[in-house]
Amino acid sequence: MSHWLAAFTGEAVELKPDLDQIPALTVERDQQWARVGASDFLTMAEKRVLLGLPRLQEDE
Repeated sequence: MSHWLAAFTGEAVELKPDLDQIPALTVERDQQWARVGASDFLTMAEKRVLLGLPRLQEDE
């Protein structure tokens, strides 16, 4: 489907699911957030990367 859409736009297209919107993964995602949030040896920037969040401007 990405290849098909790319033919219309002339640019590379990448489709990825939004895992936060899949109810069956809610428990696992909550556990991951809790583990990463409780890790005192990780920096905020490292935590954001592990949780799939975008970098903050101050992290660059």
